Amino acid sequence: TSDLTLQPGQRCLIISPHPDDETIGMGGFLLQNPQQCDVLVLTDGQNNQPGDKSIVEVRRAEYDKVMRKIGVHDYWQWDIPDSKVSKNLFRLLKLKFNDYDYVFAPSPYESHRDHRCLYPFLRFWLHFYKPKLVAYEVGVPQLRPNVTLDISDVAETKRRMINEYSSQVAKTDYAKMLGLNCYRGLRRNFEYA
Repeated sequence: TSDLTLQPGQRCLIISPHPDDETIGMGGFLLQNPQQCDVLVLTDGQNNQPGDKSIVEVRRAEYDKVMRKIGVHDYWQWDIPDSKVSKNLFRLLKLKFNDYDYVFAPSPYESHRDHRCLYPFLRFWLHFYKPKLVAYEVGVPQLRPNVTLDISDVAETKRRMINEYSSQVAKTDYAKMLGLNCYRGLRRNFEYA
């Protein structure tokens, strides 16, 4: 298992299907490297509730608050409806991928279709560009992860940032996903990874 340590000047783009996936899946990394990471959320966060524009504003405000608290300067959100990412993948080709050393996307083995479609698409297209593509876990553990990052120093802050998505944790306690981080740490003698 290797580590991914950013060198000075290296840049990362974290692509998140929904507002909160970036924090659940990459919150520790973001907290450790906020100045070197840009974050793109693809969907409007409507949660399959067509016509409910109030939830879009709530989720946008939660995302903005979390990114500011983490210290990420460059972040933005598109307006793709939830569950429609696969029909809008070509919008990603407008991104300036060569500005980044790493692009992070959810694993193709995730349970949500908006998560699963990103990695295969990017895997094909990024061979034309500079950055290395890295898959991250959100809700489904990967069978053979090949990168482990020690996030013990920021795990409790990650928990607080996940809980900032109060519209989501009211339905599902996503902070419990730190259990996966605890499990990952066992193999490397880290408290959280």
